[in-house]
Amino acid sequence: MTATNLQLARLLQLASPALPVGAYTYSQGLEWAVESGVIRDEATAGCWISDLLTHGIGRYEAPLVSALMAAWLAGSTSEIVRLNAEFLASRESAELRAETAQMGFSLARLVRDLRDPALSGVESTLGGMPEIGFPTGWSGIAAVWRINPEAALVAY
Repeated sequence: MTATNLQLARLLQLASPALPVGAYTYSQGLEWAVESGVIRDEATAGCWISDLLTHGIGRYEAPLVSALMAAWLAGSTSEIVRLNAEFLASRESAELRAETAQMGFSLARLVRDLRDPALSGVESTLGGMPEIGFPTGWSGIAAVWRINPEAALVAY
């Protein structure tokens, strides 16, 4: 397997809905939007999803993942910790914070269980954090596996 194919396989692994971190159980507030009447039909659902992708992920999480990948590649643990704390503080509700912390915890456990020597630094850094945001762990794996940052952002 070529390095490019290995990177693609690893990217597909990280982007898979089967990644065992529990992401499939969370909706980013979709249930509330339906219950409150914000989402009433296909058009309002499309608008809500578009807003989430544009304003939440596009303007904040994607640039954060990019900055985290750069920090992981530079070996800047202090910057990784700072960005992780900033992300956790940005969660608008206890539910959103719990969601990312649970997925971050599960991702740290996955890093340990993979037993990939290349991920030992990620495992060590995540192990020293009291709470891990999902983007922090995800970006660490993507960076260490040398996944192209642009491709990683599309997959994220």
